[in-house]
Amino acid sequence: MSSLPVLEDADLAQYSDALDLHAVEAPLTIPADFFDAEAADIILSLVAMDNAEILSERKFVFTVRLVIDSSEHLWSDDGGALKSTVIFDAQTRQMNLRLEFDPAGKDAATAASDAAFLQAVSVATDLALRMPNGDLSSDRISIPEQFVVEDGLLVFLQLLAEVSMLGGVAIKVPRQLDRNLANDLIVARSLLRGEEVRGKWHNGEFSLGLSALPAIEQRQREAEQHEFMLVAPLWLEVGESRVYLGEIAQHISRAVIENVRVDEQAGKVILNVSAPGGSADSTFRPIGRTLSETQPRARRRRLTFAAVGASTSGRGAAEADDMLTEGFGRD
Repeated sequence: MSSLPVLEDADLAQYSDALDLHAVEAPLTIPADFFDAEAADIILSLVAMDNAEILSERKFVFTVRLVIDSSEHLWSDDGGALKSTVIFDAQTRQMNLRLEFDPAGKDAATAASDAAFLQAVSVATDLALRMPNGDLSSDRISIPEQFVVEDGLLVFLQLLAEVSMLGGVAIKVPRQLDRNLANDLIVARSLLRGEEVRGKWHNGEFSLGLSALPAIEQRQREAEQHEFMLVAPLWLEVGESRVYLGEIAQHISRAVIENVRVDEQAGKVILNVSAPGGSADSTFRPIGRTLSETQPRARRRRLTFAAVGASTSGRGAAEADDMLTEGFGRD
């Protein structure tokens, strides 16, 4: 289960889960001295132009080269989200350029950079080639209509890249993007910035020590709804990457205890809770984190809860119950 608050739909509306982009082809005329038959690698830079202004530039290094008769076939794959294939006819000096955008499984920062280049291309007037000597070719390339990346996908990839940077952990773009992931990334970004996050929670589970059972039973007799405060380290998992978000004070309101299960063998009490009506307020507040602290020392997790309407200051707070817990979340 994820343990992060659920945000409003409006906060997630700008994020698109469209990972696919159709490959595009563009016929080009290449100057006679562009290709060096002796070069091991061939470098081609595409430049997005707004008339005479440069908007963005992407360099491709073609490391795989196959010559068949008068045609040269070149492939560029530098591990980024944007791949290029070129077929060049030495007799006609014509080149067919094919670009393919595939961010899934690629580094989030690199994928975001490639998506930003494609977005710049989509609003450019035309493309230009940067020659091996560093000059821009005088010929301009018209941009196919389908050469576009959705704004929603770009901001999703930028969000992934920002969480990767703030968390100090390399994140690969998952093959499935959805609103739940966007929600958790937005929350994670705020927590990594040291910001408090307010949202909703639906249901969850606490794993407590057996010593907590008398307090739980007493609270159940006192009221039907409870306020929970959990202070514990928190992580976000994205694919195979695990981002440490820091020591977080997690507060959930109006919790109804649905079930209490005792596991004598494991020495645990499993507490299932839900929000009345399916949703209630939750607040997550960062307690502390250092950027280098990706594997913090194990700490005692503190869980405090009280009946709704009970005193939360003075004597009542001093008598609140502290119990060892192993986590809380939402489906």
